[in-house]
Amino acid sequence: MARRLIPAFLALALLAIPATLAVAQAQNMMAPVSITMAPQFGQILTDSNGKALYWHVSDPGNASLCTDACATAWPPFVVDTNMMNSMMAMDQNSMMMMESGPLGTIMRADGSMQYTWQGHPLYHFSRDQNSGDVNGNGINAFGGVWNVVSLGMSMGSM
Repeated sequence: MARRLIPAFLALALLAIPATLAVAQAQNMMAPVSITMAPQFGQILTDSNGKALYWHVSDPGNASLCTDACATAWPPFVVDTNMMNSMMAMDQNSMMMMESGPLGTIMRADGSMQYTWQGHPLYHFSRDQNSGDVNGNGINAFGGVWNVVSLGMSMGSM
């Protein structure tokens, strides 16, 4: 009996991650993110084109320190104009619901809105040319290490 519970528990745990994104979408947050399987990392967060998303250990919670040359090498994953207009049209309750999930946004110093995952600003890596590329994981640059957003680990261990 115990052997049957372990696979059932794992299946439920894996279903919880896509369900989290479904909740965000149901809350009018039609964010362009997906979950992709990367052989070396397991489930990772990607944009709608399959490009890996990263976080930087030096960013304080809910703020981005990556500007200028850093933002050239690690382009921030920003909200596009159409999505920005949709967000501005949301009522306060919808906005609060959206921001209470793992996917949120912050305002950058340049006035653009950047997506976050569990409060950590999200970035692309300029050397990831194709969907499925994960070339930026573990790079130590601009004051700290860059990591792909791996959904197999909690943000506390990230």
